[in-house]
Order: sequence, then C-alpha cells, then structure tokens
Amino acid sequence: MNKYFAPLLAALFILLPAAVCFAFDIECVDTPIYDVLKIFSKEMGVNILPDPKARDIKVNASIKNVEPEEAFELILRMNGLVSNRETKNTLTVFKAGDESRYLTMNTHLFKLNHGDAEEVAKVLKTVYKKVDFVADRRQNSILAAGYFSDDDIEGMEDKIGGLDAAPPRVTVNFEIFKINNTDAADIIRRAKLSTDASKASGEAVFRNIRERGTSVTKATITSMPGADSSIGRTTNVPYPVYDSHGYQQGVAESRAGDIASVRVVSATAESATLEFAVDTTRFIGSTYPGAPPSSSGEKTVSVVEVKNGERVVVGGLKNGGRKVYSSFDFKPPKVIIRNGRDASSGSAASNDAELEYSSGSAETVDEYCMTVTVKID
Repeated sequence: MNKYFAPLLAALFILLPAAVCFAFDIECVDTPIYDVLKIFSKEMGVNILPDPKARDIKVNASIKNVEPEEAFELILRMNGLVSNRETKNTLTVFKAGDESRYLTMNTHLFKLNHGDAEEVAKVLKTVYKKVDFVADRRQNSILAAGYFSDDDIEGMEDKIGGLDAAPPRVTVNFEIFKINNTDAADIIRRAKLSTDASKASGEAVFRNIRERGTSVTKATITSMPGADSSIGRTTNVPYPVYDSHGYQQGVAESRAGDIASVRVVSATAESATLEFAVDTTRFIGSTYPGAPPSSSGEKTVSVVEVKNGERVVVGGLKNGGRKVYSSFDFKPPKVIIRNGRDASSGSAASNDAELEYSSGSAETVDEYCMTVTVKID
C-alpha cells in the first residue's frame, strides 16, 4: 500500500454496498469536490478518498443520461484530477501533477495462449488509459508499462482472460453427391409439401438424396476458424517437359477429378459459418507430346451458416450453392437462396427467401449437392 494512502483511511467516507449502475444525471454549481465525490461513492458502490490538496476545488457541471463511471471520469478531467484504484473497492483522487505521490511506475508482462496480442492490447488501452500496452505478436505477449497498482494487474488479467479464450473447435461431417436436377427438384418438392415434422420425415430427405444421387466424396474434418481442409478423388497424368531446344527437362503432372474443400470462416458456440468449394476438372480431347492433356472444369463456392447439431443439404452447388434444406429440429424443410439468382426464373433473389427447388427446363443436367452436419466444442 502506498505510504500516502494509509493516512487517508481516517477520512474514509462510508463503506457502501455495491450499487447497480444505471445512467444518471448530475448538476453541480460551485459544489465542493468533497460532496460530489460522496455522490459518486454511493452511485458506484466504492470508497473514494480525496487528496487534501483537492478538497478546495468547486465543481460546476451539468451531465445527463450517462453511466456514473463515465460522469466520474469526465468531472475529474474537467477539474484536473485523476484517480487510482488502491483496492477493489477503494479509489484515491488527486491532482494530475501529484501522480508520482500516489502511483508507482510499474511494468508487467502478460502471456497469451490464443488471443491476438495486438487486438487484446487495443482493448486494454481503452480501459487503462494511463498505461502503455506493447504487443509482441511473435511471442504472443503484451508488456504493460505505466502507473498502475497490483490490483490493476489483477483487473488486467481478468480482462485478458475473457479475451484469450480458445477458439471453438468445429467438426464438419460432409458428403458430396452428384444428382440430376430433376431428382433434386422432386426430393425437395415432396419435402416441402409434407406436413409431417417428425424425425422420420427429415431423415427421408437425406435417404432419398443418397438413393438417387452418386456419392463423389465424403469426409469428417475438425478445424478452427480461419483454417481450411480439402479432400478429393483425382487422376494424375504425367507428361514430359521440353526446353526451347527440344531437350526433355523433366516430367510434370496434370490433375483432374473432384476436389472439395471446407473452410471455417467463423464460429461461436451456437453456429459456424462455412465456406465450401468444389473444384471439378475432366480431361478432354486428344493429348499431344510434350503438352499437358486438355482439360475442362469449373469451381463453385458456397458460404452457409450451420447451427450446432444441425444437418443441412446445400443444393445446386453447380450454380453456386444457392439453396439450403435444413432438418434442424426436424421441422418442415425450408429451402433458402443464399446468394445469386433463382435458376428456375433467372430473377434476382434475396437472402433467406423461400424457394421451390425446380429445374426450370426440360433439360436434365447433373449438379452437385452436399449434406453437412456440424458439431461445435
């Protein structure tokens, strides 16, 4: 405890029970700082000890509809005062020029486990304005330097603890099917017409997709936000590489097949936003000596939010993954346009708009759909 702090205990206002902080108003006209601090002591539920040098200050202020803590800091700044938290429920108030009498220059190093040091340092600076926080991203640590007490260190550690939590771990179980648009439309149409909200009705959608479609690939991945994984079924074709003089320099490979990747964009305990990409390439035409085989392909990307424990069907991947069927809570299915246009009409569609899954033409074409289940730990 600071040597100047102990004598002030005799001037302790009143030990007040913790108060619930609501926005409040305060009007002061030549009001002694001693009386003003009594008001804040009651509102904030702490003991406030003024330095004798500050007791002659008269406060003139009109502050409305703010939190007591905000008004307290504002009045201190208006009158050239600062405060220091000596203990969890005791503050000292003194003139800005007397900081060295009450505060000791201090340093402390905080090590982080998961959080971004630079981002955490920014948050700490908004709370502890008299302290400099230097982030070291390489060591994932923060050096605090300035006027602060051991009690402040405990508060900083509590704040960091809330910002340094491990990110959610997302387990994604998915299977990609190739299915013609006519079958896909029929499956979704039947589901939407059903009034049965039972588990059996929900499972029927997934069973029909498996029966009518052809499984391309399936996998279970566990990932963190920002990370991605891929899996595929491909064929590699080697071909010779020649220099400008016609001499062979080595052998290269060309790859074709189906590659699916999943990236966890973000996640909370309730849901995860996933980005799916399907890259399909096929060898076509004739091959020529010294040249890679001709190929044709397309890549589609779809972003969808899936709730924890939910299972969905992402349909129409060939056209950008615009439709989603969810069996969450085994409610009647809801097909949603995520991005892009309604393939059946060509008109623009807004997000979360319900849509009948329809081929829109007599032509039957293959497209891809995906079943996805998410578990978040």
